[in-house]
Amino acid sequence: MSENIHYNKVFDLVPGRAEEVAPGVRAIVANNPGPFTFKGTVSYVVGRGKVAILDPGPDFAKTPAQTIELLAGIGRLHELGRPLLMAISRKDFIGALTGRPPRERLGGTLAALAHGVDAGARIFRVHDVAAVADFLRVRAALAGELQPRRDLALAEEHRYER
Repeated sequence: MSENIHYNKVFDLVPGRAEEVAPGVRAIVANNPGPFTFKGTVSYVVGRGKVAILDPGPDFAKTPAQTIELLAGIGRLHELGRPLLMAISRKDFIGALTGRPPRERLGGTLAALAHGVDAGARIFRVHDVAAVADFLRVRAALAGELQPRRDLALAEEHRYER
């Protein structure tokens, strides 16, 4: 199930539980000047009941400028205490900023991903899974969140391009 939220019109994101989600969404919408639209998606988490996963819907019914404004303030959605999904891979807003076609937007995708992680998002939809996994692994190691083994070494076959 997914609904759209636009301006001050708020729908029940989780059937029968609007009283838990809607006040926070209303507060975010009320404090956001200009167009504000995001898609709410309902998911089921085993053993925990229903949990709303909030998807701000980059480029979904938004201009690139509106998407950038929305993602710049993504931390406000994290305040709702629900998991954030960011489908930011190769999006139009990245192309508008970089002037690159979709297959050449990895750098912009990684920048948006880093911003999302910093803002509390933990669920991402991406095209370049291996590159994103590498990015997150190196980022975690440099942030001290991943301790490398003491014997970590580069395999000789990976040292140079052949």
